[in-house]
Order: sequence, then C-alpha cells, then structure tokens
Amino acid sequence: MKPSYDLHGDPLAPSHCLHCGKSTSPAHNFCDMECHVAAARAEGAREHRPNGLPITCIQNGRDGILLLEHSYADLPDYRFPVEVEWIGPEEHDHFTGTDGSGTTSRLPEHTVAAMKRESHALLFTDGVAAVTIEDDLYALWYLNDGRCGGGSCRDAKVWQMTERSREKARLDKSREVRKPPVRVADIEGLGDPPPHWQGAELLYTDGYVALTAVAGEKYALWSVKNGLCLAGRDVWNPKQWRLSPETCAACKTARERDARSS
Repeated sequence: MKPSYDLHGDPLAPSHCLHCGKSTSPAHNFCDMECHVAAARAEGAREHRPNGLPITCIQNGRDGILLLEHSYADLPDYRFPVEVEWIGPEEHDHFTGTDGSGTTSRLPEHTVAAMKRESHALLFTDGVAAVTIEDDLYALWYLNDGRCGGGSCRDAKVWQMTERSREKARLDKSREVRKPPVRVADIEGLGDPPPHWQGAELLYTDGYVALTAVAGEKYALWSVKNGLCLAGRDVWNPKQWRLSPETCAACKTARERDARSS
C-alpha cells in the first residue's frame, strides 16, 4: 500500500495539506517540510540522523519510509554534510532553463541564488583532501583552499568548498575510519611501451571509487569500475595510467562486504 502522503494525481487540482488540512499550492501535499516530516512519522517512518541535524530528505523504499538529515546519510561512510559554493561566472548555462515553447532564458534570481550552493555528503578526509558525493557524483576536494580536484562531478572549476566546511572537515580527520582492503594501490602504465608500474597509498574506497596518494600528496580519485582516473589528472594522465584490475577487484570487496552486512 502506498503511504497516504503520496503526491496528488492532478497537478492542477486545488490541494490541501494532508497533515494539518490547510490549503496548499496545486500539486503540493504539505504546507512545508515540517508537516511532511510529521506525516511521515505518523506513518511509522524510521529516522537516521547521525549528527542530529534537521530532516532534509524523505525516502520511500521497499523497507518503508526513511527520514534522513542528508540524502546520503544512510551510507556506511557518511560523516556529515559539507557546503560548496559557485565561484564561476554569473552568466552561465547552469542558470538557464527552457520553457514549453523551446525558449531558453535565465532562471528567476531566487532560483539562481539557491543553485549557487550545494550540500554534499562527506565520505572521507585525512585533513588535507576530502571525498564527497552528491547526486551520485563523487568529487575530490583540497582543504587548504577548497578547490575541487575533479571527479565524476560536474565542472570542477566553478565550485569551491566553503571555509566553514573545510575547517570542520580538517577537525574530523582524527575520526576512526575502516581500513581499505589493501595498503598499496597498483597503478599500471598504458601505451606501447607502457610507462613503469607505480604504487600509491590507498587511503579510501567504498567499492565504487578509490582515493590514493603518493608521499602524502599527489592525490587521485579513481573509478573502481574501469580503473580510470577521475581526479588528479594533472599527475595521472588517464591515457597513460589506470588503477590495476587487481586493485579494483580488491576495492570491490568493500562494497560486497557492506552488502552482506546490511
């Protein structure tokens, strides 16, 4: 049975809050997030707020309703949300939209202002670099200046982690984290003849990405699926280097372990 607070079927029909009964905008079931959360709790929703932060995400899955402080708060490696801000140009395609007639124009200013900040889930930090995820996209960040080193995320050059989030991440470096499945990641050369094999310290993996460093620097984020370098390409040219299949296979054990324990 679907929860009683699923969206109204007709987006143009007059709506009322399914919790308090007040009128709402068409296609809106609740006055605000507070009513939405209250209705979910009345349905027996489970809560997962490891940092005690307000609920920002409501998920309806096979196991029922889940209330989260962040959309990735239920991941095994989730620590807390970090804020990133837009540092790119004011005039950018990121702030445009297309209407039903096919006309492209700049979005309303209140929408643009909201789009200039994003909340990412921090997965790992050693006090120097950090790995985050948002919208199923991973990113590598440098905590000295907040710049994005790249990843599977969108254009890295236009985003920066805020100073407040960087300071919080630096203080969190002492938090205990699980050990990666191997200590040294094999990075193998491609081409003919291939460059010499190199090794790097494996700092973190969740079975989908792997973070490595050489001599406490030269950080890189790799795809465990195909071994390609996602971030740190100034050091590891993806046309010349990849994470070895053996290291990728070892990293995948982390994901399999989480699946067995969940």
